Amino acid sequence: MQIVPTSLVRITRYYMIAAVFYLLITLATGIIRALTPLPSPLVHWAPSVLAWVSFPIMGAYYQFFPTLQGRDLRWERLTLPQFVLANVGVLGLIGAALLGNQPALVAGSTIFTAAALLFAAIIVFANLDTTKVTLTLRFYLASLAYFVIAVILFFLKSLGISPIWASTAFLLHLFATGWAILAIMGAEYAMVPMLQLKELRYPRLADAQFYLANLGIGGLAIAMAIGNGPLIAAAGSLTLIAILVFVYNIIASLTYGPSRMAHLDISVKYFLVGIVYLLVTALVGILVAAFRWWSVVPIHLHLGLIGVVTLTIVGGTYHIVPFVVWWEVYAPKLGYEDVPMVKQLYNERSANWQLYGFNAGLILMIGGFALSANYLLAAGGTILVLAALAYAREMINVVGHRKNLAKPATQKAAEKAVGGKV
Repeated sequence: MQIVPTSLVRITRYYMIAAVFYLLITLATGIIRALTPLPSPLVHWAPSVLAWVSFPIMGAYYQFFPTLQGRDLRWERLTLPQFVLANVGVLGLIGAALLGNQPALVAGSTIFTAAALLFAAIIVFANLDTTKVTLTLRFYLASLAYFVIAVILFFLKSLGISPIWASTAFLLHLFATGWAILAIMGAEYAMVPMLQLKELRYPRLADAQFYLANLGIGGLAIAMAIGNGPLIAAAGSLTLIAILVFVYNIIASLTYGPSRMAHLDISVKYFLVGIVYLLVTALVGILVAAFRWWSVVPIHLHLGLIGVVTLTIVGGTYHIVPFVVWWEVYAPKLGYEDVPMVKQLYNERSANWQLYGFNAGLILMIGGFALSANYLLAAGGTILVLAALAYAREMINVVGHRKNLAKPATQKAAEKAVGGKV
């Protein structure tokens, strides 16, 4: 199934590019945090979870909801104010955390919460056709519900009135598993087969896996809320089973039937490596809960944030950003002049090297955490930054394509021949 937008959603591109900026901030604050204590962990978690993780998902939802339902984005005029609010909220939270200013923290949290609720309202009240909810959109809606709950609890926590069970670890898992992982699963069920010119092998199994994943993630949230280690391990095991079913369906979709492509699409490469890290992350999380290996928590977090989420986002943007730019710049010129393919808008060789860089940096960092070796952490962090800078450069090059408002010469000649516009 080729996903062709009914209309160009510019806000998608804004979110994707802004996310790259926050990725660099996330890596920089992470390195600083490894070398010296930060005033607050929020200096690191605000740009990572609320921006780098959340912004690409928001941007993707703005494009996917109308596209998969065959309609234009509604309330589009509200998307830019919503984008501005989200950025002001994140930057405000970072500044407040650096300064240790509680009133500023409340203000930043309030602004970001307003942006999140406005985003949810635009998606649900203006752009949800309940008669056209595809498998991907079902995952997205469940993901959105977890996001709203997590943001509200985060807001209450900034006010000092959140439930005692709404710990930082609880909120991070709600954002990571409910908001991010469900969004990733929904997106990959659509994108992986599409990018390889395939079809999803077992749609009914994917439907069942949706409920299994929510049962595991919901159970994990409840178990973490009551602080029951064995129950956390059990819910985590159920989530792992759901992940295994997801992986099986994706692999089956790629291997079933004749291959119509010579090699894997670059986005699919990133997705598959991210899936491997997803399995490892879930397994490590279960071991941490079952055996109380708290020293392994940093490994668990970085496997999830970098190995799963970061690689998946980078892979996704290597399709989404070039495609929306191509759709705006070159689609109107089809039939009038030669136009490049989507893949020609970026350097695929560089994208492959970035994949190696992200993996090498992460593996070195995991080794650094395991061996308590700061030199490995520093080396891994440096490689991650270099890979991220190369990635940022590619994204800037892609969006640097500007629409030529002048009509192609062939179109002008045709208009002159018929005495008017064509």
